[in-house]
Amino acid sequence: MTIDEIYSAIATQKPPIIYISGKTSTGKSTFGRKLHDELGYHTIELEAVLLEIVQKHQFDEQSTFRKVFYEPEDFEAKTLFLKATDQIIADALAKDRPTVIEGAVANVETLNRLLRSAGDLFFLYFHPSDLIHKTIRADVTKRIVDTTQCIPGEVQAGRCY
Repeated sequence: MTIDEIYSAIATQKPPIIYISGKTSTGKSTFGRKLHDELGYHTIELEAVLLEIVQKHQFDEQSTFRKVFYEPEDFEAKTLFLKATDQIIADALAKDRPTVIEGAVANVETLNRLLRSAGDLFFLYFHPSDLIHKTIRADVTKRIVDTTQCIPGEVQAGRCY
């Protein structure tokens, strides 16, 4: 499915919550900005949410990011992060404000927990193996490997089934 087909599906279906994940430099942020600029989606970057928590509570930035996004164990920073994202999602749904959540959470348990409150959502996974011209930046936003609609309980290993 091309990025244009995905955009068309989103414009038609208008899902309230879209989660965009994927590898670095594959067009996640660019596509999120397009949804914001053209369809009015509010964009939440998970890294920014976690950075605010890290700074407020003076946690070690590098180890906190690694542990929150990659490790399954719960700890104070992850609990605060999940509470903050739950509130963001609840506010978006209560205010009927379409929202894009963008970030690459590598741990499946954390991702399932993060998206649990979103209900039905549109899940996009960007991957570089589907890029034809890796050296041409514009091409990054034109291809995508896997996209489907799912509920958070069906997310496994970064993909919906």
